[in-house]
Amino acid sequence: MQLAQHIATQAAAIAAAAADASNTTGNYIDVSSADPVAVGALTTAADALLSHLKTSWTGLGPDKALWSGLGQVKFVPATLGLPGSRSSRLVFTSCANAAFAKDWPLVWSVMPLLTDGRALPGLLAQQLGMRSPPPLAAVIQHLQMVGADGGEDLCSSWPDSIGSATDATLAVLEHLDREGLSPRQAATVAGASFIPVAHSSRLVPPVQLFVRLGGAALAPFAWEVSGVFVGKLQLLKQLGVKDEPRADDLVQALQRFDSALAGRRMNPNELASCLRLLAYLCSRSSAADASYLAAARRSGTALLVPTAGGILMPASRVVAVGSSGGGVTAARLLGRADPQHMTLAHPQLSDHICRWLGVATLSDVLTEQLDPSLNLTPLPAIDNTSLKNLQQLFASPDFAPS
Repeated sequence: MQLAQHIATQAAAIAAAAADASNTTGNYIDVSSADPVAVGALTTAADALLSHLKTSWTGLGPDKALWSGLGQVKFVPATLGLPGSRSSRLVFTSCANAAFAKDWPLVWSVMPLLTDGRALPGLLAQQLGMRSPPPLAAVIQHLQMVGADGGEDLCSSWPDSIGSATDATLAVLEHLDREGLSPRQAATVAGASFIPVAHSSRLVPPVQLFVRLGGAALAPFAWEVSGVFVGKLQLLKQLGVKDEPRADDLVQALQRFDSALAGRRMNPNELASCLRLLAYLCSRSSAADASYLAAARRSGTALLVPTAGGILMPASRVVAVGSSGGGVTAARLLGRADPQHMTLAHPQLSDHICRWLGVATLSDVLTEQLDPSLNLTPLPAIDNTSLKNLQQLFASPDFAPS
């Protein structure tokens, strides 16, 4: 026990001395940025202690307090992060907060992993508080973390030596299927981005997956379940996967996308995806979808559309010029309107989509009327043509045919 505590104390001191010392107060001590010579010496001492424990632990007695206390000491070298990745870190952790290497797909982002060379016998590991499989709470926390940023960097740097991201996800789904999830746990996992899509180039949550999309290109708002995961379809449906997208699914996906944008202007690819989604949304013909969209239009804030500047805004707050540009009248109205009091819808939104989503037109919000404070000045002639001559022209029998 004293030697284990000494190793943990030295590890904390080495980490604190590092220029960019990381966490030394949680479940591990990060020494990845510390002096490699000092870390190497300490790792050798820790491995020697582990080797002694593996061969002689039965002679140390059955004192539960001793084993429980030793299991909480951060003297065990481990790695935190994706195995085989250059971003994984060397840490010192306690046995109670470590996971076996074979369980890495379940917790690699939240629990340090013992390498196979440091694996402990089953009974000894149990005495020291290690669990296999890891606690379900840790697995769920891991799923919430791995794809928090969409997982694109993670997927692009995934090591070939550990198999594919799809294989790791299947292992996670197998585990969740065996363990079972409460409704609350299922709701949490449903919003966690951990399912690989688009040839394993990004991670999405189950709520964005559907069994059928009918060939519609709705990425990044909706994805079709890969055939690899069809065997786990019952579990996936418990996690929020649906047979096909409904109007409310698409509207909510656009709302989540808007939250992620945080007011940022969409890039061309994002704008094109948004326009495709709205076109698909307005093609829905079921009674349930039509009823939902009618209620969403009345709410005034649920339905979002891109503005002429590429920013998502509620449909009730933008104005459509019209697919034909509105003609001369629209140009005159726009030229006289105050741009600070009006936001134009994106010109690629068709008249049909604008009507379906409740986007007002220029004629709905702008009118022209004479200013009563100004006096009218009668004109004696227009281009040298007098009023009398115009009246005679209009009354002429030859005017109508012409």
